[in-house]
Amino acid sequence: MTGVSNLTSAEKITIRTLNTSSANNSFGTSILVDGIPVSDNASMNDKTAISSVGGTGVDLRQIGADNIESVEVIRGIPSAEYGDLASGAVIVNTKAGYSPYEVRTKINPVTFNTSLGKGWNLGKKYGSLNMNIDYAQAWGDPRTKSESFDRISGGLTYTKTIGDLWYTNTKLSFSDLLDFRGDDPDVIAEGSETTQKSQSLRISHNGRISVNAKLMRTLSYSVGYSQTISESRNSTIVAAGGGMPVITSMSTGYVKVPYITNSYRASGGTIGKPMNVFTKISNTFFANTGKLNQRFNMGAEYRYEENKAKGFYNDDDNFPLRPNSNGRPRPYYDIPSINQVSAYAEDNITWNFSDSKWFKLQAGVRYDMLQPGQPEQVSSVSPRFNASLKVTNWLEFRGGWGKSSKTPGLSHLYPEAKYMDREVARYLPTDVQNQLVMYHTYITNVERNNMLKNATNTKTEIGADVKLPNNMTFSIVAYQDYMKNGFGNFTEYQTILSNFYAANDGLVLIPGQEPIVDWKNPARIDTVFSTTGRVGNTQASLDRGLEFDFFFGQIKAIRTSLYLSGAYMETSSWSNGPNYSSPVGILPSSVYGQGGADTPPFKLEYPSGTQRSIQRRFSTVIRAVCNIPQLKMVASVNGQVIWYTYSTTTNQQQEPIGWIDNDLSYHKITDQMLSNPEYRIKGLLLSDQIKDPRDTEPVVNKPLWLINARLTKDISNSLGFSFFVNNIFFYTPYQSSNVSGTLVERNSGTFSFGIELFIKI
Repeated sequence: MTGVSNLTSAEKITIRTLNTSSANNSFGTSILVDGIPVSDNASMNDKTAISSVGGTGVDLRQIGADNIESVEVIRGIPSAEYGDLASGAVIVNTKAGYSPYEVRTKINPVTFNTSLGKGWNLGKKYGSLNMNIDYAQAWGDPRTKSESFDRISGGLTYTKTIGDLWYTNTKLSFSDLLDFRGDDPDVIAEGSETTQKSQSLRISHNGRISVNAKLMRTLSYSVGYSQTISESRNSTIVAAGGGMPVITSMSTGYVKVPYITNSYRASGGTIGKPMNVFTKISNTFFANTGKLNQRFNMGAEYRYEENKAKGFYNDDDNFPLRPNSNGRPRPYYDIPSINQVSAYAEDNITWNFSDSKWFKLQAGVRYDMLQPGQPEQVSSVSPRFNASLKVTNWLEFRGGWGKSSKTPGLSHLYPEAKYMDREVARYLPTDVQNQLVMYHTYITNVERNNMLKNATNTKTEIGADVKLPNNMTFSIVAYQDYMKNGFGNFTEYQTILSNFYAANDGLVLIPGQEPIVDWKNPARIDTVFSTTGRVGNTQASLDRGLEFDFFFGQIKAIRTSLYLSGAYMETSSWSNGPNYSSPVGILPSSVYGQGGADTPPFKLEYPSGTQRSIQRRFSTVIRAVCNIPQLKMVASVNGQVIWYTYSTTTNQQQEPIGWIDNDLSYHKITDQMLSNPEYRIKGLLLSDQIKDPRDTEPVVNKPLWLINARLTKDISNSLGFSFFVNNIFFYTPYQSSNVSGTLVERNSGTFSFGIELFIKI
């Protein structure tokens, strides 16, 4: 259900999925502004940010809406011209050329936005200049304003045609974003405050030259540069609870650590400087033979992206902001830059049978290569096809199939070092001077992740468009998007020998002094299983559904047009990476049980993908638009209904298929072993390791609806306003699902209202 965003958290877009938190879907959605990608590839995970988007998708809040000329959303199979995407693309074109002065102001209880735009025609010889500036402010709760967001953005666009053959468009734009948390007396009193700011500068130049040669009709090119400086700052009180070690070691080894019993105030931040360079050249030409027309489109791209900055830091490393394993500083200066080269070719065929019958085929292929010549080099070939057949002047069939690939970003290729901190000694008598707490730190660096592949989505579509009497139209499309290798954590084990020292068993106790460690005689030596922190292609998803749009035409007597759209959607998601777990039945008193959860005698491997999350939904939107020219007024009402929602998690029986010994040797488990009820691995019964979980009971919610209304009125040729109300009847029912009798408020946060004023001079 739609409402008004308060803009106090990152706004990312997902396409054709019910899993709106899917990082692979939003990261795989390409955002292009005036032909130049707005990339998230060079962003890193931000530990101190209010809304971290590193490797999860572009934050759309940086793009002001009032200067947008057009938006196209590609949900199906894109042209081979569009790359570095998996889910789809959003193509944004901003205003250029002459336009009158235009002032727009939008106000609602949680946001305020105002903008100014103007375009000048400088004459045929000098081209045109277009300017815009935009300011927005938002609050999570206007009563306390403990969460806020501010944005100022603007741009200059210069267009000029050189001679009659060369069109150019040059744009300079900037944005300054500020998120804030903590403007609340209670929060300030406890010492917590968070700010996040981002300043971006973008320069782009697009050109189009009419060469008019046989094999080069139009030569187009694009050059783009963007630089962002992002900084997040966080201050908070770190609670020690009943006592807490503070581990800050930056190297592998055994180290004595301070043990604190009092809370402390910590502060730190993250500075990132993602920089992107994009170049593209393309050529189009035509070939016509009788009723067969062809348009060829081919081109090449190069992208360079880096993030050389201070990264995550603590103001005082002795009092870290994120204590222990997640609190180490991570500078970005040593992270390699990204180089990506791409090429594509496409043929657009039109075969005209008659004036009302034709066949169209768009056939293309794209090749992408990331980090050429490096150990982490990845590449992919993406064939794509779209076809349509018009059999009569009122019926057209269409369909398509293709692959789209998203390259990994810096956070996937060069993940943060993995810190394993294991307590190896704890002696805490009353006298602080006699206390000793010691940890074993082991650091694993995945400096160049050479096991990644591009995340590839295979898309299939089939549909039809129908023209009906009285200017009515109907379209329907069935789709399936299957991504089998999205990015996610990869379970890869290593084993580490770690000593443990106890009082009078490795620790020599001397009255009035700190214990002395007898390094050669530990109480025990644990073999610790630890993951490496590698990222892999471990996430899979299947999105499929049916979409339809129905235009009922216009009721001329009341000048009202009626529209009906809807969709049935199903999303399944699962992990297809290695599935390991520790065996059950380990006695706490055993040599393996004494070391805790990370010291099992072995690790068992189970089949992947046996646990799946499934979501389904059927929803419709009916919209009525009434145009009254005599009153210079347009009124619209839309009703949204979610008829059906379903969610469950499937859990199949899992029999182990292998096991990893603590020397990392792998051993298969055969059917004969599983059928033997007395078979043991290192003393543990194999039959006890068979998992037989149950599916969760499906949750089905009751239908839900809301109605939105909007009125736009031109007071004069230069002045007008628009007023809207979302969830006009304030319908927020308390409902229970089929599983739980607990009443839950639904439609919460959807009621909103506001006004927009616009002036054109």
